[in-house]
Amino acid sequence: MVKTSISAIILFSLAAALVFYYFAEGLSEGLCSNKIYREYPSPDRSLKAVVFQRECGPSSGATTQISLIDAAETLENRAGNILVLKGKPENAAPAIAWKSEQEMIIYRAIDGNEFKAETRYDRETPVKIDYQK
Repeated sequence: MVKTSISAIILFSLAAALVFYYFAEGLSEGLCSNKIYREYPSPDRSLKAVVFQRECGPSSGATTQISLIDAAETLENRAGNILVLKGKPENAAPAIAWKSEQEMIIYRAIDGNEFKAETRYDRETPVKIDYQK
């Protein structure tokens, strides 16, 4: 009887934690907003690099972020999937150039102050991301 009660408490606690996580993640996305700064289409126009400002309330401040998305898609209210930097795009946004459909250059040296700096975007045909000064 005691083992059954403990098992039920553990199961209930795990279920409650999963429900909390699900709603907390959705709630935090709802508190944030994205404002597109600039878009860079790939040479074949199948993808685009979107540079945007993301704000998640007054205490967190604005960040400059970059996402690679399909050209036909619109930017969702999510964090950038390639690069996340401190500051607003007017001051922090790097220039971007495409060498080919599979290689993109971000003109910014990586210095360790980035929140995120991916070097590859995985999809059917991966995109290599180079950082240059």
